[in-house]
Amino acid sequence: MPDGYNATRSRHALLPSLEGADDLLVNTARTHRIVAIVAEVTLRDASQISTSTHLYADLGLDSLSALELLVAIEDAFAVDIDDEAAKGVRTVGDLIALVSELTRANPRAKDA
Repeated sequence: MPDGYNATRSRHALLPSLEGADDLLVNTARTHRIVAIVAEVTLRDASQISTSTHLYADLGLDSLSALELLVAIEDAFAVDIDDEAAKGVRTVGDLIALVSELTRANPRAKDA
């Protein structure tokens, strides 16, 4: 073995870092919860919804169902989505990003 070789350090280098693991778990739970809400509002199977799913073109949201979706998201995460922010939401991924941003900015917001 080379000088200075540390077998323990070498083994640990192969393990994934757990730094930020709590954020990853929260984001995963948030994503699943948002997909479940989208599925419920659109009457679709959650397994067919991904972050790239377009709310209007793929899921057929109209203005009334879009409002229903936003209210359900606001209730689930204790956030307020203003009209300007809502206009930028086209995909499920956009919705996840918006909710992530709002929950980070609002200490009273809740995650899934």
